[in-house]
Amino acid sequence: MSRSSHKKGFTLLELVITITILSMLALAVFAGVDPKRRLNTARNAKRWSDITIMLDAFKAYQADHDGLLVQNPADPTSAPIIDSDPTTVQIIGRRPDCTKCVTASLVSVQPGCGLDLALMTGFMKEFKPYLPRIPADPYRKSEAQKAEDTRYYINHETGGILTIGACNAESDARGGRGTPNPIEVTR
Repeated sequence: MSRSSHKKGFTLLELVITITILSMLALAVFAGVDPKRRLNTARNAKRWSDITIMLDAFKAYQADHDGLLVQNPADPTSAPIIDSDPTTVQIIGRRPDCTKCVTASLVSVQPGCGLDLALMTGFMKEFKPYLPRIPADPYRKSEAQKAEDTRYYINHETGGILTIGACNAESDARGGRGTPNPIEVTR
């Protein structure tokens, strides 16, 4: 009677083949999920939400104040702080970086383009029921960055029309590459 010894377990070759197959499957799933694209899409969705909320607030304020836009609280008879120059936009924030804002209509952003609503205490007190907190771009990391430069812009056109948009739209293309679609709402 002969005894044959059977060892239990897997051979090295079987383990290497299994690990290789699992690695290829994981790579295919990871590439299909496209995390960069998903992150860009999520941040763009937040931008759309933010500008819609801001525009709704400004339009409600405008409706409640006989069509007037943001005025200088020290002089309510003054011209609106949001200018109606079609060649400029005002970036909302304390010290915005005005050189790096690409708008949907490719409007050139001029120096001194900041609209600091936060420092206009009289206006912010009056505006708080419409917009308790001014949103900031989701890509901004710290609260200080968000307060200084929200990366959202606003412009006033004739007839009381307002445009609010996002400076930092990101591409929704595969891999997060490509030209981003503009994020801008006009009403």
